[in-house]
Amino acid sequence: MRILIVEDNEISASIMDSNLRQRNYETVVARSGNEALQQLEAHWDIGLVIADIMMPEVDGLELVRRMREDSKWKDIPVIVCSSLADAEHVAKAAQLGCRHYLLKPVERVKLLMLVDKILGSENATPVLSDKKKIAAKYGLSTESLSRILAAFAQLVSETIAALTQNSSTASEPVRIVNLARLTEGAVTLGAGRLLTSLQALQARGADAAPTPEERDVLLKELKLVERALADQSQKERIAAPTNPPPQAN
Repeated sequence: MRILIVEDNEISASIMDSNLRQRNYETVVARSGNEALQQLEAHWDIGLVIADIMMPEVDGLELVRRMREDSKWKDIPVIVCSSLADAEHVAKAAQLGCRHYLLKPVERVKLLMLVDKILGSENATPVLSDKKKIAAKYGLSTESLSRILAAFAQLVSETIAALTQNSSTASEPVRIVNLARLTEGAVTLGAGRLLTSLQALQARGADAAPTPEERDVLLKELKLVERALADQSQKERIAAPTNPPPQAN
């Protein structure tokens, strides 16, 4: 999950970027509100935005307003940063749903405490459950769980491919062929965020096609699960012991 820093002051942006990277957060920086919108389009995994209020072209409050109007970004938490400590700007930010506010110059300790708090509470529902918990819950061997994860990863990838086809030229809305299998897999593997999106669609019937808004949200959650599965696989490969060369007699 990435954090988008929106700040036209290079020094302030560099300090926040450095502090967050030292905390092992992935970051991307935008110098204006317009550039921030481009970054949001380019990076589907942005899970938090830290935005200055006073910026050229599109200011921080206008950026938040546009985010709240788009189904892909409306639920992304935002921290508003500004040297303008007046009640008017705080009130405007609050009206747009911004519950988090930091004064500039932003102090490292306050920044990290707030980011940790937001990403610990706003995203309490897991992207994917821990493998050990899954294995213990269902009594699965390592090999059995690996096969299940591989099958689910393939299903997720196929669904992403289907949903990302050019629906604007399709004669009918794109339907999720394996909705029941996806839902069952999300339950089994503890993919809580994806499950929420799937259940909302499933409530309308097995043949229901997602609306454009539902499609955007579902794609984002599917890609998060796809990345989580890939990360798990990579960690296993790194942790796997290598066989020592045979000893000569």
